[in-house]
Amino acid sequence: MNTETENTKHSVAEMLIGSGLSWQRWVVLIVTASVALVVAGLILLDKSLQDKIQPNTSIDGVAIGGLTNEEATNLLQESMQAVPQETVTLQVDDIKIASTSAELGLTKNTAYLLEVAQLHGKDDSFIKRLTILIKSLTTPTMLHSDYTFDTEKITTFISLLDSKVAIEGKEPSVSLRYSGNPQSVTVFEGKIGRAIEIELTTERLLQAISAETYTADAKVASTSSELSKDESILFENFARNYVGKSINLDYSKDTTLQLLDTDIVSILDYPAKVSQIRLAEIISNWAKEVDRDPQDATFTYNTETFEVTEFAPHREGRALQQDELLQQLIPKIEEQAQSEETVITASLPVEIVEPTYTLQKTNAIGISERIGFGESYYHHSIPTRINNVAVTAKRINNTLVAPGEEFSFNKTLGEVSKATGFQPAYVITNGKTELGDGGGVCQVSSTLFRSLLDAGLHITKRLPHSYRVSYYELNSDPGFDATVYSGNVDLRFINDTENYVLVHTSNDPEDLHLTVELYGTSDGRTSEISDYEKWGATPALPTEYIEDPSLPVGVKKQVDWAVSGLKAKFTHTVWDKDGNELYKNTYTSTYRPWSAKYLVGTKQ
Repeated sequence: MNTETENTKHSVAEMLIGSGLSWQRWVVLIVTASVALVVAGLILLDKSLQDKIQPNTSIDGVAIGGLTNEEATNLLQESMQAVPQETVTLQVDDIKIASTSAELGLTKNTAYLLEVAQLHGKDDSFIKRLTILIKSLTTPTMLHSDYTFDTEKITTFISLLDSKVAIEGKEPSVSLRYSGNPQSVTVFEGKIGRAIEIELTTERLLQAISAETYTADAKVASTSSELSKDESILFENFARNYVGKSINLDYSKDTTLQLLDTDIVSILDYPAKVSQIRLAEIISNWAKEVDRDPQDATFTYNTETFEVTEFAPHREGRALQQDELLQQLIPKIEEQAQSEETVITASLPVEIVEPTYTLQKTNAIGISERIGFGESYYHHSIPTRINNVAVTAKRINNTLVAPGEEFSFNKTLGEVSKATGFQPAYVITNGKTELGDGGGVCQVSSTLFRSLLDAGLHITKRLPHSYRVSYYELNSDPGFDATVYSGNVDLRFINDTENYVLVHTSNDPEDLHLTVELYGTSDGRTSEISDYEKWGATPALPTEYIEDPSLPVGVKKQVDWAVSGLKAKFTHTVWDKDGNELYKNTYTSTYRPWSAKYLVGTKQ
């Protein structure tokens, strides 16, 4: 035996020596060849696994190594369906609800793990892929799926318990019932509430499933607080610091907002701070009043007759900067608690958006900007008067007045009769209220008068009414009216600028609001109303009842309101751009006392 072994050794040695290579070199050659074979094998295996899962991989104990994604999915179907059908219980104290795992959409996230397995070892680097492949051959990759639920079903399940355990709470609040009255401050101490926290409860439920206990305690949180008696007193005393105080927010002549003491108190939070949420709600409502889109101008007219067929002024767009205003108001309100000032004024932060097409681009006669504004309301007007206001406003609307030309209201208006669209309404004639076709015309002339005062144009004729008319004092002091009637009872002005002036009316028959705007080119003049005075008040006359055959018997309708007699006057001064006085006129109005008037139906 030993002799044969010895002979074999000699034979191998002789063969190696005979080949001309040492045996050490032969060892290196064999090892190199073996490595090359292994690498080649790995390359072929890597290529074959291009669309397959790495070897030695399993999901939930199911071997899927070397399979395509489709093959692995089919193989795992049975495992995916093998979800335990358990009763899942969610509870708060002794209140419980239950559902099966199937009803909650319990599944395994096998699809996600399959995607992980499919991507494993698919790196762009060949060396990395071989490294992972070799590791896979020696070390198993075992993936284990977790349970997951249908989110919507879980939320519904938890909400069901919340409906049984939730208690509606209310945060403490304070209110001021009557402005300026500190005794009307009332504190609501609050009411503690509770509700289930959905996210944390969902997490607890999933943990219970994973631990196979299938019962979880819902996470409950308080939703509000409650003040003690001492805290309520402190809160009430803090709120009283704001009684009689307000904040005025100015943006323009026609846009002023106000935060009254009742508003300020309503947005206070305990112990001594401003509720940003409630203040933001108020600001959001203000934005609805302030915000508007930009409007391009439209102006079309006959260059020979100067008859205007279409006119719309350009309007800047504007947007209230709500966040900026919120941050501006909070410190002002907090400081006002200790301030002696009863009224604080602030500016509204508004972003201006310019229109694309302005009036300047529409014409060459100087209709480029608004130079005068007047407004009035006519609430409580009867339908026929509302009609006459609309007809009058329409007939003088978009009238062009040339430089140096005198405008006559009566001439521009033309005939006032049933034939021209007017309806019978009550007018003052010879000291009596009678039906006439002109009722409501003076609403427009009075509004134009206010616009002329604002523009500082040269008013050549204006007459006040003999009696105070309630419509003209809805947004104005007595004395700012102008009566017109056929003939010489007229309102007139001269366009003493170097450009045309356009009279533009806007009437809202729903809100019963009328505006008259004057458009032209500002020459820099300014105007001022000063030394306003009213005196000599006398009592109103006894109530009058006027028979009306258009109303059924027994119907009584008030058409005029009692007003006292009064005298009023003011001074109107106009200066040019250099500050030189152009005009200074004193307008005096003497009003006789007037009675309330009722229409009494006589129609059988």
